[in-house]
Amino acid sequence: MTALRIAGRGVTIAKTAILARILSPVDFGQFGAAALSLSLFEVLTETGVNQALIYSYKKTEELVNSAWTVAIIRGATISILIALSAWPVSIFFSDNNLIKLILLLALVPLIKGFINPMVVVFVKELQFEKEAMFRFSLLIIEGLTAVISAVFLKSAMAFALAMIIAGAAEVILSFIYFKIRPRLSFSRQYLSEIMNYGKWITLSGIAYWFSAELDDFVAGKSFGMKTLGIYQAAYKISTLPVTEIAGSVNQVSFPVMSKLRDEKQKFWKIFMGSIGVIGVIGVIGGLVLWIWPREVVLILLGDKWLGAVPLIRILAVFGLVRSIESGIQPVFLATGRPKVATIGNLIKVVTLIFGLWLLAPLGIEGIAWAALLSGLSVIPYYWWKFREI
Repeated sequence: MTALRIAGRGVTIAKTAILARILSPVDFGQFGAAALSLSLFEVLTETGVNQALIYSYKKTEELVNSAWTVAIIRGATISILIALSAWPVSIFFSDNNLIKLILLLALVPLIKGFINPMVVVFVKELQFEKEAMFRFSLLIIEGLTAVISAVFLKSAMAFALAMIIAGAAEVILSFIYFKIRPRLSFSRQYLSEIMNYGKWITLSGIAYWFSAELDDFVAGKSFGMKTLGIYQAAYKISTLPVTEIAGSVNQVSFPVMSKLRDEKQKFWKIFMGSIGVIGVIGVIGGLVLWIWPREVVLILLGDKWLGAVPLIRILAVFGLVRSIESGIQPVFLATGRPKVATIGNLIKVVTLIFGLWLLAPLGIEGIAWAALLSGLSVIPYYWWKFREI
């Protein structure tokens, strides 16, 4: 999974470096603004199906029909909501070009709703090499489509088209990999099991979205599409080293810890190893970004993105804090306590709102400081709940 993350981020960095020279910060900002609708409605309708399938002791085959039915209904609902949001979002950001872009993005969840839920077996049964090959092939498809589309379209539409093609590819591959074909039906018992665990994942996802995206809304509304594009680029670069390592570690530790939740010694040994790796990589990555932010921006994005340099120093610390936070969360999920993560994300939202009100008048750097303050606010709560366990 680490190899997948490194290779995947290599593809993403290469894609971003190429697109940054073909497209403008305005194009990046427009896509970032349009993608906010997609991400918002995804979390509002998040069912926690995948996490519930991983946590459950039942075989995935027993739950697949219920999971697929829920996913299709959810995908169609998200698509309708995104399409309806196109005009209001364009008014909010004062950019009519967002309407076509958002309508195109509305196709993504509709398509991805048909993905075969059996793909979760790769992670649940610890078949990580298959998961890596599956995900990496999708990254290649999306990256190539984005670059080729950008060359011809010269607009933010390239991002949306790449997401549509990658989503269709994921549906096709999910049925090629697995002979088990889900049907449109569900068992009330299995559906109840999925939804009972997933309700906290839903609430946590909503709170997390606001804690992660509210700063983008304020940046785009207050300072325009160009500044939003620069802020989002700085955010991604700053959180890249630690969040990617944390992501690969957590993707492995959650299913393993779920299987070992009744074997306490092994459970805590895995956790200590996970958080140790995340901490070491986080410190190293944060120091590199703190010492050489200008060089990193010039290498990855080019000189027209130098406005991101002061933001990277602030957000590099945020990335380290976020990685530690994400490293603790699998403990709560694997022990059947998703409610803890939900409350933690709510704490971050409240702190972010307060921070933006206080610091946004200072400029785009004030928004970065508000994001950092939000990340720090939840650490004491997580540590308290962690010690209870």
